[in-house]
Amino acid sequence: MSGSFLNMYVLVLLTSSLVLSVSCSKKEWNYVVLGDSSAWGFSKYYAAHIEEDMGIKVTVHDRTVGGLSSGQLLSMLRDDQKLRSAISEAEVVTFIANPGDHIGWHIITGKGWHDCSPEALAGYKSDLDEIIKEIFALRKGTPTIIRAMDFYVPIHSEWKKRGEYEENRRCWNALNETIHQAAAEHNIPVAHVYDAFNGPDHNEDPRDKGYIRDDGLHTNEEGQKVIADLFRKLGYKRIIP
Repeated sequence: MSGSFLNMYVLVLLTSSLVLSVSCSKKEWNYVVLGDSSAWGFSKYYAAHIEEDMGIKVTVHDRTVGGLSSGQLLSMLRDDQKLRSAISEAEVVTFIANPGDHIGWHIITGKGWHDCSPEALAGYKSDLDEIIKEIFALRKGTPTIIRAMDFYVPIHSEWKKRGEYEENRRCWNALNETIHQAAAEHNIPVAHVYDAFNGPDHNEDPRDKGYIRDDGLHTNEEGQKVIADLFRKLGYKRIIP
């Protein structure tokens, strides 16, 4: 065996041992959940899936906030040092970003302004791009399970009562397409919550499927389990930021 080949062989053995040692020494994963109330509740079920599938304990850091807009989430990622530290130490990050800063809240509340123009959606995508860049920067090139989700609609009946069904559904389709576009550009898999809750044609009511609480807006335990299953089906391939 030549000297150069022997040296290479020893190097491979040492490197393999080091990788094995590092992977075995990690006994717990940190999972950071980002988003508004659309992301409430499912993370505990997703964490349980990870524990079962990967054989490792998962600690959930739930940083969801009701009504959290994309701009507010971006500010948190830039200014909240505890959040930045949590993401820098996380093996798993999931996120959803509310477009209210750009399209207004009328689509949900029936009050205030509404703007679902290409310009508004471009502004929303810009926020999404910056949010992803901040997460990537905090991970510093460390392979990470990063996943996004799109938005379900719980209020089809309200849209119809207000005579705004077609416009609001058009806008909802467009904002979810914006989420998928931004995620695809960064190779981030997306959980298709919209399809699961509202059907492939997006004309079904998740209330009828038993996925929504009595408040008519937020997911119940069944809906949260559906979302967790969608994330599970995406697998656990890591992204290198």
